[in-house]
Order: sequence, then C-alpha cells, then structure tokens
Amino acid sequence: MVNWEEHGNPFLDFTEERTQEWVSKEFSKEECKEWLEVGLGINEADYAQWLRDSKKVDAEWVLNHGTIEELRKEYRQIQRERDEKKTINAQEWLDNNYPKRIRSKIKALDINNENLKGSLDLRDFVNLEELDCFDNQLISLDLDNCLRLKHLNCRNNNLKQDLSLFGHLADLKSLWISNNPFYGGLEPLKNLNKLKELDISNTDIDSGLEYLPESVEDFACSEDKRKNARCQTLYNLFANEQGEVETEHGKIKNETASKVLDIFQFETENRITEMRKQNQDYYQAQVVHNPPKTN
Repeated sequence: MVNWEEHGNPFLDFTEERTQEWVSKEFSKEECKEWLEVGLGINEADYAQWLRDSKKVDAEWVLNHGTIEELRKEYRQIQRERDEKKTINAQEWLDNNYPKRIRSKIKALDINNENLKGSLDLRDFVNLEELDCFDNQLISLDLDNCLRLKHLNCRNNNLKQDLSLFGHLADLKSLWISNNPFYGGLEPLKNLNKLKELDISNTDIDSGLEYLPESVEDFACSEDKRKNARCQTLYNLFANEQGEVETEHGKIKNETASKVLDIFQFETENRITEMRKQNQDYYQAQVVHNPPKTN
C-alpha cells in the first residue's frame, strides 16, 4: 500500500490509511499537496472532494480568493443537515444492539452521539450505574428501574420532562442535563443526598433553589448557549453586588452557592414559621368566635 509519508513535508503525519483516503477520491500526490498548502487538514479528503466535485474549484482558486473558512462552514452545515436526516429510532436501535437477555448485566451504557431520536425505555437495565446518552435527539427517558444509577449525562438532546424523572435515583452522584428543554423546579431532587455535580445550564428549570441538596458541590445553571433559557432566573440569584456571578470553569463558586443557599434556607424557615403562626392565629380566632359547645 502506498504511503506518502516518505516524501516529507507536508506528508510527515500521513499513514498508509490516510494516503489511501486521498487516493480513493482520485487525488494525486501533487493535488493533495496543493490542498494541504492552502489550509486543508490531512484528514479533510472528503472536504477536498466536495470542493472539487460540488463547488467546481481547485486549490489555486481557493488560494486566490481566500474563502477557505467560509467554504468549510458551508460544507459542515451540509454535513449536519445530512446527518440529521439519518436519525435512527432510539428504541429500535437499543433493541437491536442490546437484547433484553443481557441488559440486567450491564453496568455502564455509552450511547452518545449515535443520532438516536425519540423515546428510550431503559427499565430493563436494572444494574445500570453509568449512563451516557448525550448528543442525540432523544425526547424522553424511562429510568423507573434504574435504581443503581450513579452518573447520568444526557446533555444536548430534546428532553422535555420535569425532574421527577430523576427523583427516585437515590445513589445519583452526578447529573448533567444541560441543553435540553427540561422544565419546572428542583424540588424533585431534594432527597438525592449523594448528588455532588449538577448541570442544568440552558434548560427551563427556573425555581426550587431551596431544594438543592446540600451535598451538591458543583452547580451550573447559565444560559450561555440557549437564549432565553429560563434557568437564567436561578443563575441571576447568585449575582454579587456588582451584578456579576463568580464562576470557576463555568460552574458557580462553592462559597457563592453556599451563601445564597443559606439565605434561601433562612427565608424558607422564616416562611414556615410565619405560616405556622398564621395557622395558629386563625385557629385561636375560630375558637373565640365559635367556642366549642358543652353538654
């Protein structure tokens, strides 16, 4: 098999397989060199083929017109649209790749970026501890029997559910659900006392901060990728006097979170005390106006 690596620059990182990719698309060594010199990567034989066959341009034209990045964006957009059309029914894919007879033995399930679309029923995975299903087009999950789950990453889907989906997962330690239209509040998570990491960024979770488990050490809730995501309501609660939120690696600093949560806990306790007092006053008023009858 031919390997252009032996010809030196710009082929130093070529392998036989990489060389074959270009040869199979009917590029000569000289043509490949020209494309590399105008900015294509050694792994962009498909891109070069698209430029040549679909856009009807060569490396010299690209060099003279300086449009390589604009063309690359156009190519990637076409790829994304093509990939979206190839979406696969999630449950059918699961049934074909994970027969029911083996599901109870599986502890880790990695099905991210598989172009899966639709609902996913995982109730047969009774011993599942780790679930990665991010970067798909899932619309719902059924985790009713997945009581041993410790780590769950379902970011970048179309999951439009409330957080009661996770409320029974008492062993959960990390939960990443960002970039999904989850809605409602945090109350369903209040009993997850082992939860340490929670990312609800770019979701529509907008209330219930007082129910955030005290065990949570890393918390993220910004709207940095989905404009008008309602989780920004929670994010704004962590702003300092200058209106800024102190973060580390995209997550709210622990000391900032602790301070806000202490305030919420204090206010919640005050509300409860006030409600009890109002109930007591109401009861006493009822007794005064409607004294109990005596025989």
